Amino acid sequence: SYNDEKGCEAGASDCTTAQFLCGFSTGTRPEADGCIAESLLCDGANDCGDFSDEFACVSGNAEYTCSDGTTNGGNVAIASTCDGVNDCGAANSALRFRDELGCYDTNYNCANDEFACRDTTGAIVQCIAYTKVCDGYNDCGQYGGANAWHYQDEAGCNTACAAGYYCPTTNICVPVSKVTSASEVCDGDNNCQNLRDEMGCNTNCASDEIHCGGTTCTSNVCDDNNDCGSENPYTDEFGCFDPASNCGGDVTLFQCVSDSATCVSDVCDGNNDCGDFSDELNCDGNCGVDEFTCDTSLTSNWLCVDQGAGDTCDGLADCNVAQRHYADELGCGTCNIDQYQCSDNTCTDGICDGTKDCPLLEDEQNCDFGCDSDEYKCTISGRCIQLDVPFAATITTEVCDWSNDCGDYADELLCDAECDAANPFKCGNSATDKAAGAANCVAAGSICDGINDCGSGDYKYTDEDGCYKSASAECPVGEFLCYDNTAGCVANADLCDGVNDCGDYSDEGHCNAACDSTSFYCPSRGNCVDIKVLVAGTADVTCNGENDCGRPLDQVGETDPYMDEIGCDQTNCPNGYWCSATSICITNTTQLCNGQNDCGDYS
Repeated sequence: SYNDEKGCEAGASDCTTAQFLCGFSTGTRPEADGCIAESLLCDGANDCGDFSDEFACVSGNAEYTCSDGTTNGGNVAIASTCDGVNDCGAANSALRFRDELGCYDTNYNCANDEFACRDTTGAIVQCIAYTKVCDGYNDCGQYGGANAWHYQDEAGCNTACAAGYYCPTTNICVPVSKVTSASEVCDGDNNCQNLRDEMGCNTNCASDEIHCGGTTCTSNVCDDNNDCGSENPYTDEFGCFDPASNCGGDVTLFQCVSDSATCVSDVCDGNNDCGDFSDELNCDGNCGVDEFTCDTSLTSNWLCVDQGAGDTCDGLADCNVAQRHYADELGCGTCNIDQYQCSDNTCTDGICDGTKDCPLLEDEQNCDFGCDSDEYKCTISGRCIQLDVPFAATITTEVCDWSNDCGDYADELLCDAECDAANPFKCGNSATDKAAGAANCVAAGSICDGINDCGSGDYKYTDEDGCYKSASAECPVGEFLCYDNTAGCVANADLCDGVNDCGDYSDEGHCNAACDSTSFYCPSRGNCVDIKVLVAGTADVTCNGENDCGRPLDQVGETDPYMDEIGCDQTNCPNGYWCSATSICITNTTQLCNGQNDCGDYS
């Protein structure tokens, strides 16, 4: 074939009889004066640049027959070659885009094993290796600027997708066109559901990268991480496909990591909409790809919490910035985005309000900068006490341990199911010997008030142990703070021993079942005398100078007289009866009620 075209004249020189003069009416490839060797005719390669050397190579066919030199395929009209379209089809992978190799124009001269990338005007803008054709990436999109013909080298590569782009893995067909308005690649929509139709769409980005915004590009797409960061956050994750998801293909939705059936549109808003913080990571450029920013309004001293290391939704309030306490723990589990999940899986929005809403006070941790993240700041005393969060065996909690560590029992409230918010404290010394029955629950206002509300049994004064009123009025655990805060502390062993150690008898109240919490029990007579500092307006009271305990009803003589008057003046007569009128202290009780005027005024 081509015998009638050998040895023809080509510009300034002639082709030899062993050469072919390239060209149709539009001209020839500029090199070699348009002459090519006879051996290159009908070899399947576009050596001339206009396919004139591959025209009518099959007998009776006046078109280009798609060929790799070994295998022949369909026929393409010469007018349809070098137009940027895969007219050779996708049926045979070795023949795809063969009608677009080796093309040239005045700016580019592609080799016969190179594909000619064109822009939307039809001009060649780059030659790329044939191996990059139909490789799934938008290699031609890197060229042509605003007129780039995106995914030109990937259109029609699969028989199931005609002239469109066949998305790898998801097998979705996305329209590709030289006319931009008719094309759905590089349109900002995740049509492939894995963002493969949005790669290489910006000249700043490689063919395997999407454009996040500005100069930021990433190839890490649909991997559950916000690799775009603060530059259009989660652009690399919106609309990603998962068979179990309800959001595949919707570019306004992000598929949550721990629950693939949950999709959210509100990302990087500071709220844990996903329940695992996967929608709130790497949001401001100051924290890492696996980190949550506690407060994005800060301009410095950013506090980051590592979600990748499991530091969010772990029960520990690592965010201790003003107005954002517990930000890394809200919306976890089944709780709403403004609620904290307690250790018993209940939810509360009452965090850092000084009130115990969770069983172990974990809703009040890290609420003051003076304490660590796993500690509670006691409201009155300002002490920091250890919380059991998370509930690790290595941590010894100081909450609900039957010890008044705070000084106001804030760490011991609502520790027993029998008690409620109105009566939150349970009388007792330990979890095994606590007082039985709801009647032994003490009201919040009656704790550390200097009055024994826990009765006369084994749990007496357990609501008054180690109380704190101020820096100058406090007692350690194991001691009672007298009602008169200036009177000091009395060891628990000295409570209810019949001795007025406090000077106001507040350490001797409710010590017998016959008396109430504001009464002193007279052991000799068996009657109750109101404790003067605890009551008002009664006649028979302690420390009124009168022998209200009186004599035993079954005895003529007095035994232990004036028991309600001993030690009432701790300054002048701490262990005896004080004769106030004559300033005499009688420490020998046998001198009381002995018929002699030892006081000097017969008092």
